[in-house]
Amino acid sequence: MHRNEPRPSPLRTRIARWGVLAACLPRLLSASDYPVPDAHAGAPVTLFLEIVVNGRTTGEVVKVQHSGPHYEIDAETLRELSLQTPEPDGAPVAVDTLPGVSAQYDSLGQRLLLQVPPEWLPMQDLADHSRTQLPLGGGSGLLFNYDAYTMTTQGRTTSSVWSEARYFGEPGVVSSTGILRRGTTGMSTGFVRYDTQWTRPETQEATQTVYGDVITGSLQWSTPVRMGGVQWSRNFSIRPDLVTYPLPAFSGQAAVPSAVDVFINGFRAANRAVAPGPFTLGELPTVNGSGTASVVTTDALGRQVLTSVPFYVNTQLLRPGWTDYSLSLGALRRAYGFRSLSYGRPLASGVYRQGITEAFTLETQAQAGRRLGVAGAGGLLRLGLLGVANASVTRGQAQRDRGGWQLGLGYQFQSTGGGISMQQLQRTPGYGDASTYADDGFQLPRRTRQLDASLNVARGSFSVGWVDLQSREGQRSRLAYAGYSTPLGDRSYLSFTAGRTLETGQTQMRLQLTYVLGPQSSAQTAVARYGDGTTQAQASVQRTVPSDGGFGWNLGHTVGGQANRYSQASALYRGDSMTVQGGAYGMAGHGTRFAGAAGSIGLMDGYAFASNRISDGFALVSTDGMADVPVLFNHQRVGRTNARGYLLVPEVPAYYEGRYEIDPLSLPADVHTPSLEKRVAVARGTGTLVRLPVMRVRTATITLVDGRGAPLPAGTAVVHEQGNVPTVVGWDGVVYLTALQARNTLVARLPDGEVCRGAFSEQAYAGTRDLRVVCRTGDAPADAGPEMQS
Repeated sequence: MHRNEPRPSPLRTRIARWGVLAACLPRLLSASDYPVPDAHAGAPVTLFLEIVVNGRTTGEVVKVQHSGPHYEIDAETLRELSLQTPEPDGAPVAVDTLPGVSAQYDSLGQRLLLQVPPEWLPMQDLADHSRTQLPLGGGSGLLFNYDAYTMTTQGRTTSSVWSEARYFGEPGVVSSTGILRRGTTGMSTGFVRYDTQWTRPETQEATQTVYGDVITGSLQWSTPVRMGGVQWSRNFSIRPDLVTYPLPAFSGQAAVPSAVDVFINGFRAANRAVAPGPFTLGELPTVNGSGTASVVTTDALGRQVLTSVPFYVNTQLLRPGWTDYSLSLGALRRAYGFRSLSYGRPLASGVYRQGITEAFTLETQAQAGRRLGVAGAGGLLRLGLLGVANASVTRGQAQRDRGGWQLGLGYQFQSTGGGISMQQLQRTPGYGDASTYADDGFQLPRRTRQLDASLNVARGSFSVGWVDLQSREGQRSRLAYAGYSTPLGDRSYLSFTAGRTLETGQTQMRLQLTYVLGPQSSAQTAVARYGDGTTQAQASVQRTVPSDGGFGWNLGHTVGGQANRYSQASALYRGDSMTVQGGAYGMAGHGTRFAGAAGSIGLMDGYAFASNRISDGFALVSTDGMADVPVLFNHQRVGRTNARGYLLVPEVPAYYEGRYEIDPLSLPADVHTPSLEKRVAVARGTGTLVRLPVMRVRTATITLVDGRGAPLPAGTAVVHEQGNVPTVVGWDGVVYLTALQARNTLVARLPDGEVCRGAFSEQAYAGTRDLRVVCRTGDAPADAGPEMQS
């Protein structure tokens, strides 16, 4: 530019620059897709692209031919990607020409974005079909449960002690129950054995074998009996993770990756991420009876699709292909509760159930013995959303009767608003089964008819019922009853019940008001009118025992009726080792005093303990001798270990995984806890030993030298074998140990790759302040005596 030429103004310079940018903008925009293969100019271009279907990355890189405006992929590859095409394998298919399919080339990501109809994609089963292995704890021991009771009335004292002796271990559970009575009237005194049995469960198969005294398996339309022998049965209660009954499955489809929420009766039951395509969702926790499920599908843009589906679930049905059974062989039990060893005629009894379809479950039963033959079949049928019906027919002959028939019919419907249940069993003369086979005079009724109905309203619930029994001799007994209950505010509840026996014309009614005084306390007032025309007014107040132990009591007084004035008072204390109670009741001059105690005594891991009565499983937590360690069970503190380092956790639910942990924040700083928690399940009737070791840390500082007495190089890796604790060598060969043991072995890996070992005793370390330990190469550790220097 010459000196005399005018300079362009800054504004003109900016305008020129913007003009150049505007002229180049179309070319820059077209270059954003660079490199777009120009297949129009010549032969097709081969690309290797990642395939994305409906926004979901497949992770597959496939060969793509870009020919003209089309993108061709091998037909076999398309089918592997769930794209439908009639072309044979090896034939190129222009994917963008398929009906409902669009294709877009992403040059920057080297991807081919395909949009296909969602119904083309494979069905996705979002249910969790995995079955977790229950971490059953081990251990063996002895347990003795007892419940002692004594009372005194008008100078006469009677007492009894119920007991259960139990052994548990690898062979299973062996238990025996019985009662010892003294001073009783109308019942045998002395000891009477109840049940003795050996139970061997198989957790994974959900089966069990019982030897000894058993109760035969039964159905809704059969009668169980007691017998002695052996029983093989399915027991789904030992596998709480199994859902034995059919659950509703909900289906839908998503065009793009989405989230699916399922609400059961307004409460969210599941949340799943779903890929594009159709899906089904089952295995959901649900209610028993009628309900409504709402399936909400939400895509990445927040668009939602809501589908409501009514369903009906019945827990008595079995899933298709699943079976339930019980087979018992042995002899009938006689005079149960009166004689310890009294068995009668031989008996074989069995029941079998199988799920045929989602809506039908087959049921059968059979019994056989000398002059006994019973065979029956029936089933449960779900009537869509209208409930479940059941029916059965049985032919039975016992003793010298000519035999007869039993017919059963029933219906059940349950919902959040209420429900109804009807059941009838009709028997012809001569019908008999195992319950009438024992020669004890028991007779089955000719007819049993029962109706129950309930209705939940905004401020309470109604219930009505009807029972109609007809004995073998034709005598009839009918009872109608009704009830209503409703809350009155936040702390009070009102209930009314009434019943009438039609044969006698007697009517009974009761009106009760309950007021909650506190977390453990409540009071009741009631007015009752009985069938004989008498009226009673009752008042009581009580405090329940807290779950972690303490005192509870009960006071009550009744005015009116034949008793005129009746009073009662009792107190109960629940401690760590037992529960004791005592009190009095009766009228003036005719009072009764009583007292009792219940608990358990056990032995496990060489440790004897006393606790409250253990009816199910229990856990014994051991900290390897460390006392006063706080222990939590399922996030709730249950106590501290005693002087021997044990803590008993009673009443642990069987076959449910429990979490046992120690609280490290309240432990002193000089302890080491290799494991802070364990998850263990307990088998029914057994105990498990949960080890959570807490070790006192004893530190030591030594100097590690080689065979020539030179300190090992700084940074050399060292492992303390007894504590399995890694450390390193510091300056001048100094090694710091955090878990000093009676005898200690150190393993060091030298910079040249060789391994050396050294050893010393706690006694040697205590005798000097500067202990030098020789680390020698070879397999055997150096001796703790002559190789040490101080």
